[in-house]
Amino acid sequence: MSSFNNYLWDIPLPLFKLEGADCRTFLNSQTTFDVLRIKEGIIFRTCWLSPVGRFKALLEGKMVGGCIEFVVLLGDIQELIYGLNKVIFPVDRVNIIACDQVRRLQIISMNESWKETPTQWLSNKEKTPQSFLEIKAASKTILQEWKIKQGLPDTRNHIIQKCNPFEIGLSDFVNLEKGCYLGQETLSKVKNMGNLKHQLRFFEYEGKLNSGEKLILSSEYGERNSNETVGFVCSSMLSGDNNTIGLALIRRRFSSCDNLQLGETRERMKIKIPLGFKGIDDIKT
Repeated sequence: MSSFNNYLWDIPLPLFKLEGADCRTFLNSQTTFDVLRIKEGIIFRTCWLSPVGRFKALLEGKMVGGCIEFVVLLGDIQELIYGLNKVIFPVDRVNIIACDQVRRLQIISMNESWKETPTQWLSNKEKTPQSFLEIKAASKTILQEWKIKQGLPDTRNHIIQKCNPFEIGLSDFVNLEKGCYLGQETLSKVKNMGNLKHQLRFFEYEGKLNSGEKLILSSEYGERNSNETVGFVCSSMLSGDNNTIGLALIRRRFSSCDNLQLGETRERMKIKIPLGFKGIDDIKT
């Protein structure tokens, strides 16, 4: 990839380790990715769900010497560790160990999906590779804008945690054929029936919209849809003179629109699919 207009996301994250002979089998039964097929040293990503298929956390991990090391990219770390420990039984040959922090490096681009750009983990003793040294570190503002354009919501977003992975663009981390896991039955029903309620969308708006705000349609959509809630703002930031960019959950029947006219005193909202979004047709099998 070209380094032009790219930035470096450099962040320390708590590192955890699943050790024991059953570590692959255990994580495979608790998350959405086919962990049994992972290869040594290759980074993978997988979702942890509620029993009814709602998104709770996104893990990034890799197999290292027979153990699985992982960090949490989205979600509540303490809730995840508590939830995993709760379902480890004496017969399971696996333990969860908290390790030192890992330094996570990723080259980020405003033009490519975050799922495809180079990512590397470093210990505190390791030096930054030359390929990363050549990239300028992203400021907080640039990083926030990048996450919004990619479709990466705030770490503990209560709106997102009411959704399933298909609605928020994480379908490429879901495998419905690998055997049973937490939330799989619900996801299979959603896939077969195609009844998604919302889709995550990037938006641009000439005005101010705040996180958590309801999006109400204008009466131009007719009596049936007038004053109807079309979605909710998940995250937002000011961009330019009183303009807003952000992520919103949009009701499915409106999610293919290029723009939406909000309430009578509001402006039009331009919407499009985030760069990193993968829909229900991208499920791994």
